[in-house]
Amino acid sequence: GSMEAWLGEECDRRGLDNVHLIGRVPPEAIPDILAQAQAALISLRKDPALAVTVPSKLQAYLAAGCPIIASLDGEPARIVESSGAGFCAAAGDAKALSEIIVRMADIPVAERQEMSTCGKKYFEGHFAPDLVIEELIDHVKKVVETNGTKK
Repeated sequence: GSMEAWLGEECDRRGLDNVHLIGRVPPEAIPDILAQAQAALISLRKDPALAVTVPSKLQAYLAAGCPIIASLDGEPARIVESSGAGFCAAAGDAKALSEIIVRMADIPVAERQEMSTCGKKYFEGHFAPDLVIEELIDHVKKVVETNGTKK
């Protein structure tokens, strides 16, 4: 995101050769990229508005079944934790984030595969397009019915 240049410089400065920044890619390329990743990072700053917003990136990670390393607060953090799709540190807590990165690196492949399965299941049960459309239609019907009875 907005910190990509800084992150690239930091990786170079620290001699990190196992971090790959791929830059912006077309949306249709995301599933193939995530399929190759051992884990995906999502980080949001500490902000009350962001704590009640579910980022599309989080939904994409869940749908792709990519284990998640997150630095989030509120609803997005709850989703990562309750889904079993990864590990979460509080937004802005660099020490906790570094600890969950190490934790993710140390877990067996089978545990990451379980996170993958959990993420996909959570996506299908909460964010799948057919499900979301059905919920939206039900909501609109209720609003129309309620407004129709208030004459």
